[in-house]
Amino acid sequence: MKADQIRIKSHLNDIKKNSRELQQLIDKNELKPDSLAMKAAKYLLIELAEAMANTIQHILAKEMGIIVSGYIDSIVKANRTYFQGSLPKLEFRVCLNQNYKLNQYEKI
Repeated sequence: MKADQIRIKSHLNDIKKNSRELQQLIDKNELKPDSLAMKAAKYLLIELAEAMANTIQHILAKEMGIIVSGYIDSIVKANRTYFQGSLPKLEFRVCLNQNYKLNQYEKI
């Protein structure tokens, strides 16, 4: 089965939009600890990671018939399938993202 090009383009547009917004925050040079700008930047990073993982997950499922069970699983399986294990830094970034989310829930 072929991947849905419209869905992939939607995810890529989300990545571009969030990347531009993050760059604007960086350019303003207001990313100080506990600032609203820093919280916005962290949120945008999470949105970027989710859009990238959703894109990978869709391609794996439709093009290769590989089912994944979440964001980390999609990165790991894409790494094994397409890159032969050459993306350990990407897996580390996803783990950091998951750790950030867990820390946010602990504060509530």
